[in-house]
Amino acid sequence: HPSPDGKDGPGAVGWFNSLTPLWGMNAKFQSHAVLQVPCADGMEKYIHLGSCTGATDGKFLGLNLAAPKPFHFFAIDMHLVQNGKIKESWHIEDFASVVEQLKADAAPQLHNGQPLFQEPSALTPGNMLQDQAALTPDTMPPCLKVLYLEGFPGKKSFTVERAVKEVYHEGYVSHANVFEPGKVGPGAENMGKTVLAFVGNVPDMNWTVQEVLHCKMPVGDKYVLVSTASGTPNGPFLGVAPPTGKGFNFMAIDVHSVIDGKIKESWHIEELLTCIGQLTDKDGPAGIPPLHKGQAPHFGDAKQVKAGSEIPVEAMPECLKTFYYKGLNHDKDFTAEVAKTALHENWISHPSPDGKDGPGAVGWFNSLTPLWGMNAKFQSHAVLQVPCADGMEKYIHLGSCTGATDGKFLGLNLAAPKPFHFFAIDMHLVQNGKIKESWHIEDFASVVEQLKADAAPQLHNGQPLSW
Repeated sequence: HPSPDGKDGPGAVGWFNSLTPLWGMNAKFQSHAVLQVPCADGMEKYIHLGSCTGATDGKFLGLNLAAPKPFHFFAIDMHLVQNGKIKESWHIEDFASVVEQLKADAAPQLHNGQPLFQEPSALTPGNMLQDQAALTPDTMPPCLKVLYLEGFPGKKSFTVERAVKEVYHEGYVSHANVFEPGKVGPGAENMGKTVLAFVGNVPDMNWTVQEVLHCKMPVGDKYVLVSTASGTPNGPFLGVAPPTGKGFNFMAIDVHSVIDGKIKESWHIEELLTCIGQLTDKDGPAGIPPLHKGQAPHFGDAKQVKAGSEIPVEAMPECLKTFYYKGLNHDKDFTAEVAKTALHENWISHPSPDGKDGPGAVGWFNSLTPLWGMNAKFQSHAVLQVPCADGMEKYIHLGSCTGATDGKFLGLNLAAPKPFHFFAIDMHLVQNGKIKESWHIEDFASVVEQLKADAAPQLHNGQPLSW
């Protein structure tokens, strides 16, 4: 828009055939800024601000030129992109200024020399296409590469010095802070020590990044990493001592705030209670147990197609509101039919109760009775939204839950009601307004500690969540 003949077109080949006169003027386009706008049906609009230099010596824009004359003009284009290709474009070139330049004797200047930008653009020509590809362990930021490809796998190349220099900000904050529970921290040096201590007694540690999601933030970026970890401890590990000879295999979900190339803050949960159970299960399999009882993990099946963002909790889709506020929080009008409006009929949970895909919408509804009996109340703290292929989206939900139990729970037999307060990170794949699949970890290891203690429970031992 506009097309050469006033009709829809000219199509890809027609555009190619129209370029010869432009090439004859040695036209060179430069990109100055790009705005990216998500649209319906998985499409995006890109508003491109650019300029073009060149020279013409023939008939151009109604002028007859006897000798070559240079030009320099501004242009704004809006492109509708679908499935990685431009479907439609609306464009305006400042040809009126070109006519003025070609009539004048002075060398042309864009906007007569006025500076084009007073402040930098967030999305630059260098990264306008980068957001279309899902990140992998090899393409994630260097600070995450050092941590996940060297630190957590227990490689000798990872040291406290490298943690300080390459991975963490000096005032790094972890949620929760396992180095000094309840305090804000632990800082770069102490976090480096924590990583080394965690992997020190697992010589065959296999930490594998399964999925990396990226969200642009007003300051810096947030990265969501879903990983699996397996190994066989040869010394004390998570309080299990002496080593039992058993192995472990668990999932972890981490959310990192990366600013100026280093991790400034992290929110993370690992399936540590599952891990402890695997190490102490006398009847469990020898060697490394299967992840989630052998359930297919489906990591990364829906690829990210552009940078995600944080959205207000109240702006998350209705299916998630129903999931948390009506289902988990036991709204009095919640029924199996309501559950089916939020979840696909064959909804898959990771982990599932039996190691098989499922349990589906109705199965989820039927599983909620014990939770309701504990008067569990979930609270949403933050939500990240990540566009994925085929019009789907992933939502990373950071929340917490309070409640009280007086029966058998997490392997404990309680004689009297005891309260709990735990953190949870969930990743939901949403398709056509319903949750299709979910990966979730609840900090049940901290719940066990709370139920064994006499003090009132505090989320992260009182450490502020500070999202």
